[in-house]
Amino acid sequence: MDWIGKKSLTLILRIFTDCCILINIGVLIGLPWLTRIMVDQLTVQFGWSEPFEFNLAFFYVCGVLALGILLQGHLILRTLEKNKPFDERNATRFFRIGLFCLFIAAAFTVKIFMYNTLLTIAGACIFALVGLISFILSDVFSKASRIWEEQQLTI
Repeated sequence: MDWIGKKSLTLILRIFTDCCILINIGVLIGLPWLTRIMVDQLTVQFGWSEPFEFNLAFFYVCGVLALGILLQGHLILRTLEKNKPFDERNATRFFRIGLFCLFIAAAFTVKIFMYNTLLTIAGACIFALVGLISFILSDVFSKASRIWEEQQLTI
């Protein structure tokens, strides 16, 4: 596909995803220091009451799951670059993305019961919704993959 076509957009999106993966890994490595700075600043400026340990654990859980989502997205984009959008593995990847999103929603739900904010409720709802949409996309890609393979066998 041409520069204006799908391949260029897929390539740009994959490069962006790769950059996000690298940033995610960097943040996960520096998370103890970054969390300490954040908690100290918010405690001094706004009297924030969430403890460092809870935030660190929450950020690690969400960060690792977000890394999983980014890696699955990277693999989906690779199959699109190879002009194989209905690869059966994409259905599995969308299913994994759905699971990761629901696990993040569960982490947000735990945070709701411990340290509730409006943004925490919104995060839980958004990730639950994206997880369910990913399950639907998984089913659609699975069916499309079977139809595409049958069509390839037809002369």
